[in-house]
Amino acid sequence: PEGQPMVGAYAAFTPPTPLPIPGKASALGIWAQGRSAWNRLVYVLEDAKGETFMSCGTKDAWNCDDIHSWNYLNYDGWRFLEFPLPGNAPGDNYREKDNVWWGYDGDGIVDLPLKLVRVIVETRSHLIYGNQMLPVPDQTLALDDLQALYDSPADMSEAPVQLQTLARTAIQVPAGG
Repeated sequence: PEGQPMVGAYAAFTPPTPLPIPGKASALGIWAQGRSAWNRLVYVLEDAKGETFMSCGTKDAWNCDDIHSWNYLNYDGWRFLEFPLPGNAPGDNYREKDNVWWGYDGDGIVDLPLKLVRVIVETRSHLIYGNQMLPVPDQTLALDDLQALYDSPADMSEAPVQLQTLARTAIQVPAGG
């Protein structure tokens, strides 16, 4: 809005159909051209049960909004950015370390496989430089080669999905029984 230079503007890329992320990816990666404008990327995922996860932090939780600036374009030139994906351990659903960066609208348990449903880009018209409010001279943004990153070739297969399903459906035998 006019006269409010620190209010962010947003644009979203929503593919015609969600982009599948097979198996259990560890991160999303993308090449991004920064122009020192502090633009930010926000990913929106959907799990197998339809729960939505958004990479802009846990709602009402302090210090859980990409404090590392992994998805900020606060540099000049091209860089490869990686943002860790949320996950839970099979069986007991123990929350994996990078869940804190993800907000969610359900139980917070990541049911594999995931799908990318949207990429949101946040931009600003002005920046604070020292004690001045200066306009961003070039607000164009270039992104390329969005990809899912995996820790091992086995993680790219259906094996992690099957393991999660089996661990959650295993019959629990009572102690001594």
